[in-house]
Amino acid sequence: MDDLDRAQVLEEKEREAALLMRKPVLKAVGFCHNCGEWVHPGVLFCSMECRDDYDREQAAKKRNGT
Repeated sequence: MDDLDRAQVLEEKEREAALLMRKPVLKAVGFCHNCGEWVHPGVLFCSMECRDDYDREQAAKKRNGT
């Protein structure tokens, strides 16, 4: 295995690690992703409180490995 092969393997491992660390992208689907209440088109959450609750819940899931 030469330097180019090792560099390619390292790049692939770094890319896989970056994919695991990225935050999932939410899509606007017409309802709040936290409480399920209807929201205007293009909006993800019905309020800042719901957004913050959702972020806290996702962070807790990540810490717990779920």
